[in-house]
Amino acid sequence: ERIHCVEVDAGADHPLAGKPAYRAARLGSLSREPVLVETFLFDPQAFPGLPDNPPGPAASLSAHIESSYKARPTGGHQTFRVQPADADVAIAMHVTEGTPMLQISRTLDFPRAPGAIHTILTCNTSQLVFTQDLGDLTYA
Repeated sequence: ERIHCVEVDAGADHPLAGKPAYRAARLGSLSREPVLVETFLFDPQAFPGLPDNPPGPAASLSAHIESSYKARPTGGHQTFRVQPADADVAIAMHVTEGTPMLQISRTLDFPRAPGAIHTILTCNTSQLVFTQDLGDLTYA
């Protein structure tokens, strides 16, 4: 989904809970099979005008944030759990609602904006092993 404004659920378990945020989502596929849903929330105070200046469809989100806002994460937190697929994820991933999925909840801190990005990655690990290269960890 394209970047748009939302009011984040006050009961959410992250720094943007109960606040306005920009939201976007994208679907990752392998051999035309959906394997990953990424849902992003951005603090509008840290990233003003983001809906008017979105990254391109194949652009790196981190590179876009760095070039447009001169911001790199200084740290963050990730939580890993197994969650049943909700209706929206089940439709996107072509699975039955309730199918166990790996869910990674990630919050990124920036120098003047702690908790400015929160991401939920929902991964279908039934046929794949997900790995991640975290890159240069001198700033995380």
